[in-house]
Amino acid sequence: MTSMLASVLGMALSIQFGIAKTYALGACFYVVCAIAIVASRRADPIVSPAPKPVTSVGLLPQDETAS
Repeated sequence: MTSMLASVLGMALSIQFGIAKTYALGACFYVVCAIAIVASRRADPIVSPAPKPVTSVGLLPQDETAS
């Protein structure tokens, strides 16, 4: 649905303003989205701890539990 709407909107814009201006507008929107992604990652960085090795005796690999 969204893809179809974007295609129709792109076609209407290119008819109204010309293909060069429509392409430039699309490139500007990509830049704005990239800036928003960078800003959101700086505001709330994703921190994932490093995995720790298994030291418990009670845990078995998946292959041994199946048999």
